[in-house]
Amino acid sequence: MRQIQNIYGGEACLLYQPKTREILQILDVIGGGGLERSVEGVPLNGGNYLGALKTEYGMPENSFSITARQFGKGLFTTFENAEITEHSAEANGSVGAAQTLSGSAADYTAEVIAGKENNLPFGKVIVRIAQGNSAAVARIIVQGSLAQGASGWQSEDGQVIAEVAATASGTIVAESIGLEFTLGASVAVGNAVMFDVRPANNGGFTAIVGKSIGREIGVMVIHPRQSDGTISFWDMPRVSVGGLPLAWDERAWAEFELAGTPLVDPCTGELYRFSTLYPNQGC
Repeated sequence: MRQIQNIYGGEACLLYQPKTREILQILDVIGGGGLERSVEGVPLNGGNYLGALKTEYGMPENSFSITARQFGKGLFTTFENAEITEHSAEANGSVGAAQTLSGSAADYTAEVIAGKENNLPFGKVIVRIAQGNSAAVARIIVQGSLAQGASGWQSEDGQVIAEVAATASGTIVAESIGLEFTLGASVAVGNAVMFDVRPANNGGFTAIVGKSIGREIGVMVIHPRQSDGTISFWDMPRVSVGGLPLAWDERAWAEFELAGTPLVDPCTGELYRFSTLYPNQGC
């Protein structure tokens, strides 16, 4: 009986904690990948022989890669050891505390205008005191996307969307972005403050990358076939990963090329295991 197998696609890639096998991330929209395992031989050449007489095996070089077409917070914690801040659903959106950029603006505040929650942008909103024609003015700048509630975003912006006279402890109502600002005691030219703003949402996260990098994980890739019931998987208990590349193309789903180096388990000598089930039919 010929027990010949075929690998067709990949259903899922599981990233897990090596010791406990706790799942870190499941990728089920993947565009391919593979395990490269090459061994260079050291040939014995000499004399008039037109080829090698002997060869000794060199050290294997192993590399793993997968093309992911989705991402989650687990990729940031796995490949970057990133610091993750997760927030729950916010039916009325959110505006954060003031973050002073320059000058004396720590007492500036921002609040969501009731009934205008759908106008909230997603990104950063900056209040900057600048010199107008005859007096100081407060300029409101959105760095991010101008959202329109459940219908998603309307446009992206980085320009001044409002400019009004700046008075100490004065109020600025910006209904177009769903926010009301209260200036502080100082409206000196050069004061600038920033607010993190989110529209109504179902929750989300922020990953802070750069403080650390790399770790060891386990990787399992599963290959099922509905047509004949064949299923195969390969399991690498130790893979060194580090660095999460981010890329995108115009009017196309983004792909992320994830890479790692499979390591030998010193306790078992194992690099990976490949397991399969024979199909129902054969010859």
